[in-house]
Amino acid sequence: MFSVKTPTSQKKVASKCAGRGSSHTSKQLRFLMSLLAVTLCIGLTPIGAFAQSGLTLSPGSSGSTGDWPSYTGYRNTTAPTAVSEERAELAWSPYDMKGTAAWAMVSEPIIANDYIYIASDSTLFKINRKSGTLALQTSLAASIDYTCRPLYANGNVVVPLSGGRLQAFNASELTEVWITAAIPDDPTYGAHQAMTTLTYADGYVQMGTAVADWTTSYSGIFQSVNIETGGIRWRYTNDSAGFYWSGGVQVDDNYYVADDDGTLFSFDAVDGDVNDTFSLGASVRSSIMADAGALYATTTEGDLCVIALNADASFGKLDIVDFAASSTSTPTICAGNIFVGGADAEYNGILAVIDITSLEVTKTVVAPAEVKSAPVVSTQGDETYIYFTYNSLPGGLMVYRLGDEAATDLFVPEGDLANYCMASPIVAADGILYYTNDSGNLFALSPAWERLAGADRYGTAAAIVENGWSNSETVIVATGANFPDALAASALAGLYDAPVVLVATTAVPADIASLLTDTLTPDDIIIVGGTSAVSEATEAQLATLTGASIQRYDGDDRYATALNIYAEEHEKWSTTAIVVAANGYADALSIAPYAFSEGAPIFLADPQNGLSDETASAINAGGFARVILVGGEAVVPTIVEEQLAAQTLRKGGADRYETSALVANWAVANSDILDYNNVSVAVGTNFPDALAGGAFAGHRHSILVLADDNAVGKTAIDDVIKANASTIGHGYFLGGTNVISAALADWIVQQTRL
Repeated sequence: MFSVKTPTSQKKVASKCAGRGSSHTSKQLRFLMSLLAVTLCIGLTPIGAFAQSGLTLSPGSSGSTGDWPSYTGYRNTTAPTAVSEERAELAWSPYDMKGTAAWAMVSEPIIANDYIYIASDSTLFKINRKSGTLALQTSLAASIDYTCRPLYANGNVVVPLSGGRLQAFNASELTEVWITAAIPDDPTYGAHQAMTTLTYADGYVQMGTAVADWTTSYSGIFQSVNIETGGIRWRYTNDSAGFYWSGGVQVDDNYYVADDDGTLFSFDAVDGDVNDTFSLGASVRSSIMADAGALYATTTEGDLCVIALNADASFGKLDIVDFAASSTSTPTICAGNIFVGGADAEYNGILAVIDITSLEVTKTVVAPAEVKSAPVVSTQGDETYIYFTYNSLPGGLMVYRLGDEAATDLFVPEGDLANYCMASPIVAADGILYYTNDSGNLFALSPAWERLAGADRYGTAAAIVENGWSNSETVIVATGANFPDALAASALAGLYDAPVVLVATTAVPADIASLLTDTLTPDDIIIVGGTSAVSEATEAQLATLTGASIQRYDGDDRYATALNIYAEEHEKWSTTAIVVAANGYADALSIAPYAFSEGAPIFLADPQNGLSDETASAINAGGFARVILVGGEAVVPTIVEEQLAAQTLRKGGADRYETSALVANWAVANSDILDYNNVSVAVGTNFPDALAGGAFAGHRHSILVLADDNAVGKTAIDDVIKANASTIGHGYFLGGTNVISAALADWIVQQTRL
């Protein structure tokens, strides 16, 4: 980690009806002196956010076409992004767009139809986003400026060029569709730079320029361009300042953008007339973001400006939040918070968390250097993760989990890949994050697949459980020597959101002992199975290790043990019951996550005779609305259907792998809890590694599929993982390479990237 200083400036909120004057002049000068290069600023413009105010965003302004078509689309996602350095990996080798050039001039990437479009110098690249292979490239009419922010809309990719031009290409073939004329140079200060955020609404692209040097802009234009023809609908000439790194947003028929003097403009989106202006008191080099009847912008003095919009679209009250000494970061709103980057007076980086209601800074997260990037916010279950970059070596990507004390590194470039970074991350639907730094490389960070394995079945069980639970008041214990008792244990574990822990018959293995004492520290232990499975000596050792209260659920045989598990927890089960074969483990393992998450008891059937009289009576008396029979008729005979009064549903295929696929897809479709992300894969030819995995997958709100390194054994991978790859950001291999080979694991990972 990096050593940084915590900002000391007092955070305050000021409410005004006009922008401020020069009270922060010294702070602005410090910012300008530290500024050495440009930044990328990305806005958030959610559709419907203005419903309560009577205002609505133009449908086109969300950038809703394609996966990530512009920099003013949503910066909120529920994609299953990687959440730690250990869970992130390069999806493919970094794509070098700089080549032999001494200086990288690379745009931000955009995504459309599973391709990345990115410009470097005078070349536009089309890259397969999952494999990293080059699909097409074409020459631009001129170089981009130091950076630019392309846009995809209506089948066209639009790229800003030096001199203030726009060039549009057909996204499929990269053939030119149109190009605008260069804007004449300023006679005193030179050429126009086209580095604003391109936005799209109602068939038109909006863009601005700035005539500028490193510290000041002198003039610029803002214009609206037809996406189909390149025709200029209107153009506004600004004689006092340019639009430098800024970007706007359309709300109804008005377009809002701020310039380098801190003037907020309201343009008529159709004819370009200036409806109104409003002073924010300091330069704005960020994109305007709109939400809930207000506009949000950051100034170079480190202030977040919140400008209320009246019902007639005129400007209302201005609230100012002083969160940093400087900022060019565009804010993102999610989960009742505003996330925005900046720097303190010593150029230490800041990611500020601001309560959207009170406008108080509730958390200041430090970074190695100024956070120029616009954050990406990923909401996964109850957790919120914020991704951002910082402008110093090595130019990595950081992640902050809301509520934590500090951010952590997600990816740290090394060697020639390390460089300064002002770019902002973007994310695809499958959770792969993309960003660039000044090395000129495009990075693709995929949520990694993890292998949970130990030296033996007990070490693997410990690794599985430790990955899922940091502690657990209740622990379910079963023997690792055989599978019957553990088949029903996953359902029991679900009632307590507890792990299934494996022990040897006569002792607690060392890995399990450490797991119990150092991680789980349970108050209650439930042993599943009789003393022939988990001996009295093992029970005593468990008590000594943990001091926990111990119960034992057992029976005369495996059928009776499963029945007694049900009986002991009679009032807690759901209205769904599950029947699996008693002489095999595969089908029970596949249904285990569903049983865990839904609180559905598992009963055992004999392949020839079906259910025992006691089991059939218990199910019929249990008030179940339905009973799921897992497996074909060869393992759960048809007589079972005759023994049961409740409605039955059979999920069984030609073999264990087809059944696994059928069960997994059915479980996701019929559960409000389970999805494909965080899927677990276990070998289909042995049971130990998956005995703890069923409860683990259920705890992760996901599924478990069986696989093997042959055509039949890959059925579930094709039908479940490959078929739902866009929703899988993370996965687990249960067991070492002796059960799931490295080759099979690599093949499975590739299926998620096709």
